[in-house]
Amino acid sequence: MVDKDGKIGINFLIKSKVYMTNYLKKASNWKSILLLFIILGGFNFFAFPRYEAKINEVAEVDFKLLDVRLNYTYEDVVEAFDKIGAEGRSIYAFIVVKIDMVYPIIYGLFLILLFFALIQIVFSQNSKLIYLSLIPVIGVIFDYLENFNTLKLLNNYPNITFQQVKYGSHMTQLKWIFLSLTIGLIIILSIVWLYKRISVKINLIKIIIQKPFGKV
Repeated sequence: MVDKDGKIGINFLIKSKVYMTNYLKKASNWKSILLLFIILGGFNFFAFPRYEAKINEVAEVDFKLLDVRLNYTYEDVVEAFDKIGAEGRSIYAFIVVKIDMVYPIIYGLFLILLFFALIQIVFSQNSKLIYLSLIPVIGVIFDYLENFNTLKLLNNYPNITFQQVKYGSHMTQLKWIFLSLTIGLIIILSIVWLYKRISVKINLIKIIIQKPFGKV
């Protein structure tokens, strides 16, 4: 038997599931996906490079953000933070707070909507596989955990510990694992979608060629 509170909880989950599915169906149109893609381009080709260049200019070294590394050690962080100095660390903190706290939302939405749209095209609108499109959410969560840890390292430097750096590195690795999984599945779905489209066109051409001329 399910008590009253249990029924309320189940009803809430069902309603949330329906609301989420309906929202994704409405939002996963190519205009929204294209808009998010353009915004992503702004982050990747203008915002991040601009402030990375400022750090490099101040530090006079080629600095690589912790976020874009696959992993890092305590020694890597100490060496990097020493090289960029106090001013470089201040710029880095600005990047984390002002840019990298917004960035995961943008790429997360882009990946979710693109993934959702492809699943609907390749399978069906009511396919249970649509819930796979929420995989990017896990990557986004790890990205935020990584960002908060990076900010903590920057604010507390040089008083940082091996454990803090190890935790941050693990969050970075997990972020890349789930984002790579998402991108890999999107690529597979895109190939299947293209194959289906090409197959339909080839079959249509075959029908046209085989149809006798002059016959209606």
